[in-house]
Amino acid sequence: MAPRNRGKGKKGGKQKKKKNVAENEVEEKYRKAALEVDILKEHLALRRDVARQVKADSEGLKQRQLERELEMSRDDKKDIYEEMIRQYQELQR
Repeated sequence: MAPRNRGKGKKGGKQKKKKNVAENEVEEKYRKAALEVDILKEHLALRRDVARQVKADSEGLKQRQLERELEMSRDDKKDIYEEMIRQYQELQR
């Protein structure tokens, strides 16, 4: 039997290990990038929710302000009407 040359097998093994290491590094970078994308998507969704909430709060505040102005206008109208009635009654006497 001829002796086997084991040197060639070791050389190929090192190359396979280098490929596996390189592939593992690429896979790890991919996993990190995918995780970062997911985190950024969640962050964006949170910002959208905050923006919607701020817009809703702003609209609610504007609505309350308009309601207050309307109530003040009604009160003014009522005061004017009462004053006119008082003046009319004063003229009748």
